[in-house]
Amino acid sequence: PGDMPGYFLNDFDQAARILADLDRPGIGLQFDLWHAARLEPDPLAIWHRVQPLVSHVQIAGLASRAEPCAAARVFCDRITDAGYGGWISAEYRPTPGAGFDWCAQWRAADLARGGRQG
Repeated sequence: PGDMPGYFLNDFDQAARILADLDRPGIGLQFDLWHAARLEPDPLAIWHRVQPLVSHVQIAGLASRAEPCAAARVFCDRITDAGYGGWISAEYRPTPGAGFDWCAQWRAADLARGGRQG
């Protein structure tokens, strides 16, 4: 509601109701962590409500939608450790000159944790 006032779809529970009404197995929910964090202080609470519908997760830095932050990393670790195996992508506004250092750091941490690839 803050980014696009008047946009018809403005929370995850509403999206879940729409998906239930559609009852189409090939249609899933994109869980945008940045938007979830703006809607509720605990995005994991939203995740637990809608997780069975999620087919894609999108991450960014939670404060300014810059490169994914430590909180995004913790979120990704929690959901993958709990069994989520779908897509996770990053959509963010790059900080000038930042590059993809965050991605290399996450990959190194994944390998140190036991080898999650990609």
